[in-house]
Amino acid sequence: MSKKQIVFPKTRKEIFLVLFKYHKMDMVKLNLLTVVFGILTIAAIYLFMLLIGSVPTLVADGSIQLVKPGDPDYSILFTSLIYLVTLFGCLLITNIPLFLGLGGLNYALSQLISGVPETNVTRDFFTGLKRNWKYNLFVSIIFSLACLFSVGVTTLYILVSAPVVVSVLSFIIAGAVFILVSMCTFIALNHNNLYSSSFKRLCKNSFLMAIAHPFRTFGLLVFALIPFLLLFIPFFIPIFPALMIFFGFTFFMLIEILYTNWIFDKYINKKAHPEIVNQGMNLDKNNDKNNN
Repeated sequence: MSKKQIVFPKTRKEIFLVLFKYHKMDMVKLNLLTVVFGILTIAAIYLFMLLIGSVPTLVADGSIQLVKPGDPDYSILFTSLIYLVTLFGCLLITNIPLFLGLGGLNYALSQLISGVPETNVTRDFFTGLKRNWKYNLFVSIIFSLACLFSVGVTTLYILVSAPVVVSVLSFIIAGAVFILVSMCTFIALNHNNLYSSSFKRLCKNSFLMAIAHPFRTFGLLVFALIPFLLLFIPFFIPIFPALMIFFGFTFFMLIEILYTNWIFDKYINKKAHPEIVNQGMNLDKNNDKNNN
């Protein structure tokens, strides 16, 4: 009887499918560990959704009708928006344990992707947390400040009467800052996991790689966030919170790792670290070489 040949993944898409097919319980275990670290941020998101529901409707007759001082609904709008700003201010604290957990998740998934023998996802999760905590802490604060800035600017120009041009430009700047910092964060998480570098180098590389492929980076960021974006659907569907609790963070981080591995191969690894180019792919060829 001949030995059955093991078919190793040859593309990053195959790696994604293989991990969810053969490591489902590892994925669930890692996701639950990350949920424990992110529980405060998850609670903040639900509070955000409740507060959004309390803001008066600003659209009437197909045009935007901002509530102004003196209108009956202005006090409700003012209170709701101030609560939102306060809530996003709280993210400065709640996001810290979440990003620490993402550091652990990143390392553990990288071990699975690389095919490291005898991988223990629980042990690797806490190993990654210890390895990545310092810069992940700084990235968390920068990301949270960008969220607070964007919400604060938007709130200011909703509550204060200002020329239309000023308001529109302010909204564009607030949105651009949030999107750019989010894309840089998307890249920085795995950069911190893979390379030993200064925080300045981490920020510089993340920024340059984000703007090098802005549409691809933004598109994959949105795709990776699908399990969380589904929570904002106005009617409650039980399967969506379940997806977030059991697979949301691992889905996000797996997309992030596979994409950033590609971009790191293109701009860093081919010259500086050729030994990790296409890591996790074509492992059957590597094994054949080792056996010869």
